[in-house]
Amino acid sequence: MYYHLFFSHLHISFLNYIFAQNKNKDFNMEKINLRIIQYLKDAQSKIEEKIECIAQTNGLTNGDSSFPIYDGVGNIKEYLLSKPRIACLLKEPWDEIVDGKAQGGGWSMCDLFTQQNQNWPILTWQRVIYTVYGLRNNLKYMEMDYIRDDRSMGEVLRSIAWINLNKMPAKKRSDQTYIENFIKYWKDIVKEQLKIYSPDVILCGKVFGACREILFPQAKLLHTILGKEKMQDIVIYSNDKTLLFDVAHPGIIGKSHEAIGYYIDSINEAIRTLWINN
Repeated sequence: MYYHLFFSHLHISFLNYIFAQNKNKDFNMEKINLRIIQYLKDAQSKIEEKIECIAQTNGLTNGDSSFPIYDGVGNIKEYLLSKPRIACLLKEPWDEIVDGKAQGGGWSMCDLFTQQNQNWPILTWQRVIYTVYGLRNNLKYMEMDYIRDDRSMGEVLRSIAWINLNKMPAKKRSDQTYIENFIKYWKDIVKEQLKIYSPDVILCGKVFGACREILFPQAKLLHTILGKEKMQDIVIYSNDKTLLFDVAHPGIIGKSHEAIGYYIDSINEAIRTLWINN
């Protein structure tokens, strides 16, 4: 009965309590009741059902050629244990292009990231891997192995929240329609995802300006780090106790190793400094 009350009425407060404890160095996973993990798994499944319903109701699915691409967290337990909890907020996913039109879908980023022995070929994935792996292992970009030489580095993707503003397959190069689709169909879904996952840090890959007023209306400017090689500055905001990073899309953060390293190392140094003090 005690747990029923938490999960039927006070589950968000209880989760926030658990998340707050996770920041404590003495936090122990054994102290998390398994019901918390199951709750998050169930909540993620329900969000997928809502996404499918929205796509069907609004005619976004196209026969047997276009379906939603689901996102979220690949491994809930690892996500809960991570310090800080990280979400990556991006524009939209892509799958297949047929006759110039985006198609495919019907699969989950969460399932993809939990597959073993991948070579992680997508540049966007690689840049996020280097960022999260470097942060968690206290390594600078130039101190890390190439992902192709140590594929296990990619396993960090299953312990972050991967969230796209648009849930339908799109082209590799996004246009402004992703904003229209987010506002019209997906804004409430993304709000619910952020509420459930309660990340400490959100890396907004070239989307902050498009979603700030909807998702982060109370965001306050904390710090700006100048970009390199004509790349976008790293602008950091505080939204309650969450750090928001307005950054370039991870796939285009620089061409030279120096520029890529500067961007990734700057983000991680800011997280180490500001998350502890936030």
